[in-house]
Amino acid sequence: MSIFATMMGLSGENYLKQGDEFFSAGSFGEAKMEYEKADELYPANETEKKEYIKNKIKECCENLCTMHIDMAKKYEEAGEYAKVVEEYDIAFELSDETTPRNKDIRRAFDQAKVKMYQAESNKEAEPLIARADAFFKEGEYTEAMVEYHEALKMLKYYQESDDPMKRQAHEKLAECETKIAAPYVERAKNFIETSMFEEALEELYEAREILEDENKTRQTVDKLINEAQKKKGQVAEAAEEDFLSKQEWDEAMGDYKELLNLYFNYSYTDSDPFNAVHQNKYEEDFKKAKRTLGALYIKRADGHFNQKKYAVALKYYAESEKIFETDAPEMKYIAEQIHQCKANI
Repeated sequence: MSIFATMMGLSGENYLKQGDEFFSAGSFGEAKMEYEKADELYPANETEKKEYIKNKIKECCENLCTMHIDMAKKYEEAGEYAKVVEEYDIAFELSDETTPRNKDIRRAFDQAKVKMYQAESNKEAEPLIARADAFFKEGEYTEAMVEYHEALKMLKYYQESDDPMKRQAHEKLAECETKIAAPYVERAKNFIETSMFEEALEELYEAREILEDENKTRQTVDKLINEAQKKKGQVAEAAEEDFLSKQEWDEAMGDYKELLNLYFNYSYTDSDPFNAVHQNKYEEDFKKAKRTLGALYIKRADGHFNQKKYAVALKYYAESEKIFETDAPEMKYIAEQIHQCKANI
């Protein structure tokens, strides 16, 4: 029995009675605290009382857990996802870890965190998209492309089908690529008409590098490439500039894809249950694979930059920028090169 309780003349029975009163009134938080005080004061041989208190504390936790889940749902309806995360976090601590409910709360907590990140990313992406739209309206397509790339990087928590903002940004990015590639395509057509097939293919390969795989304009470029090759008597498509070996690229991309899958499918249940700090065991290897892949994008971009193919270089610098963390030392160099590309374009 605590010295303070003895001095005040309080007993476990007093706290137990107060706990029952709070419980009957639906004040489960206060009831839980009173029961815990009673439990501390009752001796171990009072087994019936101890068991009763244990069950009442469990009931308090279950009721409090329900209350916090209900609050989380109300905050979710209001779009206040940071508070949703907070409420689910408390509910998770109150729930019995041996029950299916505990796993359901954890799942809801994880989903709420994603929605919170999505809401935050929206706020970060909106000014970027606004700037990109303004550049696009003024015909500054290279500037717009960079801003749309940045915005899409912020919207990484979304599936494109779930978010109109990301879908529209991607569509506008495709339009920018098409606009930037258009002069290359037009020059290539003129070269084909005058039987200057080497020059035509050079322009078309430039255009092809600017365009993403899913860009519809790329199909037109591919058809022109085939046309130029046939007229020149070629059968196979000309090889891309060899700024890095295929083996080097394939290995880096393979490692990245494998670790990306392991990292994002890692379950915290794999962690040491006695270790209070949960850490994804694939995190360091995943970061290393990202840095390696990012360095190859820079190498490819530098190759195009040195050959004064600034639009293509810009694309690869933008890709590398999406891979590195914002505080990575490479980011300063990438930013400088992007500035130089835009200046030259």
